[in-house]
Amino acid sequence: MLRFVNIIRVIFVVIFCLISNSIYSASPLDTLKNITESAKGLLFKDNIPKTVAVLPFTGEGSEEDKKELRITFNNHISSKKFENIKLDEIDEKLAILEKETGKKWSEFDPVTLSKRLGVDGLFYMEVLGIEKIYAGVYGSLSIKVKGKLVSGDKGEVVWEKEESVAERSGGVPLSPWGAISTAVSSALVLRESVKISLMDKLFREMAKGIPEPKVGAVRKPPVIFSVITNAQDSPFKLGAEILVSVKGQAGSMASFNIPKISENIPLMEIEPGNYVGKYIVKEGDNAKSVQIKVVLFDPKTKLENVYTVPYPIEIDSIPPEEIKNLKIVGLKDKVHLQWNRVEDAKDYFVQRSETGEFIDIFITQVPEGYDETAEVGKTYYYRVFARDKAGNVSKPVDVKFYYVKRGPTELPDKITENMVLYAAGSPYLINKDSYINNGVEVVAESGVVIE
Repeated sequence: MLRFVNIIRVIFVVIFCLISNSIYSASPLDTLKNITESAKGLLFKDNIPKTVAVLPFTGEGSEEDKKELRITFNNHISSKKFENIKLDEIDEKLAILEKETGKKWSEFDPVTLSKRLGVDGLFYMEVLGIEKIYAGVYGSLSIKVKGKLVSGDKGEVVWEKEESVAERSGGVPLSPWGAISTAVSSALVLRESVKISLMDKLFREMAKGIPEPKVGAVRKPPVIFSVITNAQDSPFKLGAEILVSVKGQAGSMASFNIPKISENIPLMEIEPGNYVGKYIVKEGDNAKSVQIKVVLFDPKTKLENVYTVPYPIEIDSIPPEEIKNLKIVGLKDKVHLQWNRVEDAKDYFVQRSETGEFIDIFITQVPEGYDETAEVGKTYYYRVFARDKAGNVSKPVDVKFYYVKRGPTELPDKITENMVLYAAGSPYLINKDSYINNGVEVVAESGVVIE
């Protein structure tokens, strides 16, 4: 009897949609799509699953992309009246199932899969297309996804929808995401914000038509829709900013934790549901492969939601040791610098000065290099730093150097100005009589050879 009443309702919806179509002139395809979705919602509204599992995304794209899409979709489902199982718990049960049977989870029918996962509904999600083009901080991104909710008791499709979004203008979204920091310069952060914002838009639209149970299954923690960080800029050096931006339930108490470094770092709600914050690396902060955890606490329900950022980070506030045994030699047409290797140095950079202001000469990943712009007969001051992969730099080592071309060096017939004979210019050759003017000094360094 109940089924018959629902069918009558469906017929009424079809008639109403057809009338609306003639009035508002919507496309026949869109009208048919809306009718189908409305019909399914009515037919199954008394049989809508309460406990659901979002299965791993299938289809196109990298595993990383599909993982992020799944997390974002699951976050949006969390805002509805379903009781959705945690993704890591689903993955663990699917892994056990595959190990026990030797079959992939996708080979099982919805009824069997639901029983093994302990749910009464499954979300099957397929990526139909994903395209990313980046050039600097600009780019285009398009995503197309198809999803369906299947009941676990009979394997019937309760809801089904195909949705796509595209962002082709590039740049940074004009939203609170851009307020993550006044000092953002990383292209990775900007790209990530475009991607996460687009995923959020995609599933916000997709989730609108998903039918829900009449009554929520359980009290639910505050929802976290999206999280943007600059975790991919790791490792972080002394003074670096670790940035976090969260889109979630408005009116929550928000914070984030960096294990082994700091807990309960506050996130400010700059707009309803938009939270931003940062942590500045201090002296003594050091950690490897830790994951940022975002916490949203609802003061009304006393429940909290914890989101773990998928990219592990490294924090290194200790600069490398200064270089040792810097040796500088003037060659025929360039100056050679060499020093001992520093254990944790990623590279070294060399500066030069003539008047007191140092300028960069070269950067090298090996403990030596050449200054090919130096001029014979000039005095230079060289400064060498070691730099680790986090960007910390060592104390500088400064050396004064007079560029003398390597010998043999022929002495002039007449020496009219004060002169220093350097060991590097040996041997100095006297091929005929040489004269030194009265009052002129010629000083020979230790090790000078005159022939």
